[in-house]
Amino acid sequence: AFHEMVAIAEQALRKIKEGTPTEEIALIAPKHQILQAMAKILHHYQIPVSYIRRKNLFDEQHLHELFTLLIFIDSMLQKGRDEADEILPEILSFSFWGLKRLDVWKIATEAHRRRARNLWLEVMLESEHEKIRDIAKFFIVLAGEAKEKTAEEIIDYLTGAKSIDIDEVDKDQVGTLIRRAEFVCPFRDFYFSEAKFQHQPAGYLNYLNALKVFVQKIREYKSRVVLQTRDVVEFIQLHQKHKLPIFYEDELYSVTKGVNLLTAHGAKGLEFDTVFIMSAEDETWMSR
Repeated sequence: AFHEMVAIAEQALRKIKEGTPTEEIALIAPKHQILQAMAKILHHYQIPVSYIRRKNLFDEQHLHELFTLLIFIDSMLQKGRDEADEILPEILSFSFWGLKRLDVWKIATEAHRRRARNLWLEVMLESEHEKIRDIAKFFIVLAGEAKEKTAEEIIDYLTGAKSIDIDEVDKDQVGTLIRRAEFVCPFRDFYFSEAKFQHQPAGYLNYLNALKVFVQKIREYKSRVVLQTRDVVEFIQLHQKHKLPIFYEDELYSVTKGVNLLTAHGAKGLEFDTVFIMSAEDETWMSR
C-alpha cells in the first residue's frame, strides 16, 4: 500500500509539472483511513491537498470529556453530590488531569474501605495530594457557580479558558490581598498548547474546529434565551439518547486549489481531468 501511494504521488506530481491543474486531479479510495495516509505522503511531496472529512462531534475524545464534565456539574447542581460522585471514576481517568493511576486507585480503595457508596469527592478533599484536593474544590465551586453563570461561562472554566477561585481569598487587616487560590483546568493546556500546535498542527486545528462547532450548535439550540448548564446537558443527552450525530467538516489538509482526496461516495457526480482509484482490490472495495 505504501509503495502504491508513493507511485501515485509521483505520477500526480508529474501531471502537475506537465500543466494539469491540481484541482483537476482526484484520488478516490473506499476508506478515509487510506485517504489520511495518502494526504501525509502528498504533503511530503509538497503537493497541495483538498481533503474534507465529515466527522461526528460525539466521536471526538476531548468533546466526550467536556460533555461528561458538564453532566457531572449539572448532576451536582440538580441531584446533589452523592449521585454525581458516580461519574468521578471516569472523569479522573481523563489524561489531561495528569493524575497517576496509583493515586486514582487509592481514592477508589479508600471509598470502598469506608463501605459506603458515593464518597469519591469526600476522599479527594482529604487526599495528601494538593492537585487532587484542588480538583475536588474546583468541582464544588463550579457547581455553585453554575446556579448563576451562563453555560458558556461554565464551559470556559471547564476548558481552562478562565481561572476560578477555589478557596477563600486571604486579606490582611487593611484589606490588602495576601493570597488568592486560583485553579485553571488543564484541559486547554493539554489539547490546545503551543507545543501541540507546533508538533501536531492538524490535530490541534481539528480539536479547535470541533469545539467551535459545538459552541455554535448550543447557541443555535435556544437562540432567544441565555443558556444555562442544564440546557446544554439536555441538548447533549437528547442527541445521545436518540443517537443523533452532530456532523462537522474536518479540513485538516484542505486548501482552495489542491489535489482532491475523496471517498467513492463523496466523488459522486464530480468530474476531473485525472483520476486515481486507490487500493483497487476486491477485499478492500467489495467486502460488503
